[in-house]
Amino acid sequence: GARPDTGGGAGLPVVTVCVLSNILCYCSDDATADMFAGLLAPGGGVSAILVNERNAEQTIVGKLQRRGVVVLKLLDQASAGKDDRQMVFLPPGSPHAAATAAGPPCARHPI
Repeated sequence: GARPDTGGGAGLPVVTVCVLSNILCYCSDDATADMFAGLLAPGGGVSAILVNERNAEQTIVGKLQRRGVVVLKLLDQASAGKDDRQMVFLPPGSPHAAATAAGPPCARHPI
């Protein structure tokens, strides 16, 4: 989550974001899900994990959701079917969890 700025800056919170690109095909086991959930948990130091993958289906999604991680899928799920290629993993109880019920951003704000 966001932490108070300790670097003497403008008093803005420090936000740590991890970016994953095309690695979940190699590591989608329970140990990886535990690690991501731990990073997103209070005191874990990470505010969000941005994901970009090649394959449309990621087996780690269900594992993370069972651990309480909020999974926000960024691509339209209705027109093309299940598509896990671009997602954001958020801490359990994230205020942004309501966005998952409203559909992906591309469906709410088409170009």
